[in-house]
Formats: sequence, structure tokens, C-alpha cells
Amino acid sequence: MDAAYLLKEAIHIPVSPPQGKLGPAGYAALDIALKTVASIHVWARLRLAPGETAADRLRALLVGIADQNQDGELDANEQGVLAIARSTAWLYLESKSVVPDDLDDILNRWDADRADAVRSFLPHVIPAGKLAVLDIDRFVFGLDPEAVLDTKRIVGKVPPVRITAGQKAAILEARRLATAVVNRRALEVKAWRDRQRARMASR
Repeated sequence: MDAAYLLKEAIHIPVSPPQGKLGPAGYAALDIALKTVASIHVWARLRLAPGETAADRLRALLVGIADQNQDGELDANEQGVLAIARSTAWLYLESKSVVPDDLDDILNRWDADRADAVRSFLPHVIPAGKLAVLDIDRFVFGLDPEAVLDTKRIVGKVPPVRITAGQKAAILEARRLATAVVNRRALEVKAWRDRQRARMASR
């Protein structure tokens, strides 16, 4: 069961009213958001390769969301997906008290020093393990999709990048984490439906 399907299913659970008005673009945006926030968690935890900067790793993780074959080449549609991922990263990091100037330097200029400072800070403000899944779930399913689709703070396109073996492993780890969030949401959907059926049966 994929994230996009569960995002559609989730609107039946009365936990986030704005999601009840989603159209196809909104569902797609939240699917990208889920993968992006999972990528931020992985970025904060996994070791970098020798010679790799924190900005390099973040850019590769976000490119991996848009670039399905991971060849580093992005067409216009993939650049659009990447812009949404960068916008979501901005929103999530801002929610963790990263200031706008740092976000601009990291997500628009890929500044290595700022990225390293923020990456070092994140483990102090984002949870790990099962709590990471809950943190991602609450943020993504509490988002207003219109805010995700608003990419006005994102400047420029990302040029072709070479995705290294280590970066591909990090992308895979982010996908696993996103899947864990999806599975948690699937259980919530099932539990909510079971409660609804039980109420109907008791009448």
C-alpha cells in the first residue's frame, strides 16, 4: 500500500480537516512531503562519506525524491517535484527553529557550512526510532497542502548531480522510513474503520 493511497484514505479520519478538501495536486504534494521529511530525518542521523558535505547529502536525498532512476538528470517535471520537496524541507526545518536565512543558504545555495551546522543541531530537536515515525506522521498529516505547493521561497533549478553509492543507500533508508510512517497510518485507518463498523453494528 503506497503513501499516495493512504493519504487519500487518511481524509476519512477526522484528524486534519484541511485534507478533506484535497485534489490530486494536494495528494501528490503530501506524498512528496512525506518522503521529504523522512529524508531530513535520515540526513540528520546517517554518517557522511569522506569528502562529502552535509549540503551534498541533503541535495542528493531531495533529488532522489524527484529523480526516480537516480541518474542525477532532472527534467522540467522532476524539477517541479524537487521544488516542492525543497519547500517542504523549508517548512519542516522552520518548525524545528531553523531560521530563514539559514534555510535560504541551505536550500537555495547549498551552503556547506550552514548545512553542516543545521545537521549538527537537528538531533537535539528531532526524535529517533519509533518517535521519529510519529514526528513525521504528525507533521505531514497536519500540513496544509497549499503551503507545500507554495514554492515562492525556492530559487533556481538544481543542476545535474552524480548520486554516489552512499547517497543511494541514504535515499533507500529514507524510503524505508517513509514506508514505516505509511504502515503506521494504515493501522490508524484500519482501527478507525473498525470502530466505525462496531458503532454501526451496535445500533
